This record gives sequence, C-alpha cells and structure tokens, in this order.
Amino acid sequence: RNTRLELQFDNDTYLRIDENSSVKIVSLGEEGSAFSIAEGTLLLSVFEYDPSGGYLEIDAPRTTVAVAEAEKYRIDAGNEYDRNVKVAVCDGGTARVYSVDSGFTLKNDQSASMALDGAYAGRWSVARHSGMRDGFDDWSASRDELINDSLKDSFYGRYYDDDLYGADDLND
Repeated sequence: RNTRLELQFDNDTYLRIDENSSVKIVSLGEEGSAFSIAEGTLLLSVFEYDPSGGYLEIDAPRTTVAVAEAEKYRIDAGNEYDRNVKVAVCDGGTARVYSVDSGFTLKNDQSASMALDGAYAGRWSVARHSGMRDGFDDWSASRDELINDSLKDSFYGRYYDDDLYGADDLND
C-alpha cells in the first residue's frame, strides 16, 4: 500500500506500477518483452519503439495488449471490487488489443473497457480517454518530465554508448 514502482528497461522504456498491483515479467530479451498484470494498474511509457526490434506486450485478465508504436499505455486490471479491465492509449500511441473472441486497434487518446463478470462479460466498449487522469497519471507524467530533462543534458554519444542506459544518472 501507498507505494509506486518504476522499472527502467532501456533509455526508452519505463514500466510504472501503482500501489496494490500484481505484475509479472513474463519475458525480457532481444526477441521482445512481455509483462502480465493480474490486478491493479500499470503504465508503460515508451519514448522510442521499433516493432522490428521485438514485441512489447502486456497481458491482463482475458486480454493481451500489443504495443505498435511509442507513447503511453495504461492498463487497469481491476481487483476484487472492480471486475473490469481497462486499456488506454495516450499521447499518440497505437496498440492492438486481443481477447478470446475479438481483436481491435486503439489509437491516440482512446480507451477500452471489458467486464470480466456478469451479463456483459467479455464485451468491449471504446471511448475517448482524454480528461480521465488521476494521481498515478500525474506521478507518471512527472517521472517522464524528469527523465526527459535528464536525457536532454546527458552525454550519450560523447562519453558513453547510447546502449548503456542509466548513464544519464552520472550527470549529477
């Protein structure tokens, strides 16, 4: 409770996890990366992404989200009180969303929600995402701003390779 976590995978990919969340790293390698969220909320910030360099996917209950281009992706996997999965694509991103009996594309500032139980279980509804911010989004945006400032003033290409992530921390 009352904690948040940020995982940096390279200079361009950050996974942020909100309190009361259960997230698993399914695969992490050159062929691609996959994460799984059983409950709670995560936000994936991707500053640069080339799909030919490997897949980037997030599994949630009855859902897989495949990142198609750089930007921000928020997944709310629900919990014991909220039995809905919500997927949001922010700031110009595109993702493919797959479930047992459907697949569709979400683009910039769209969100989709699916009930896990009840009469509407498995059905998706799609809407605009803009204006639906909370404290976790604000925290993530402040982290993005801090990272952008750090990378802007870093010495990549001059003192260390672009592939050496985290070296921007040496600026201080």
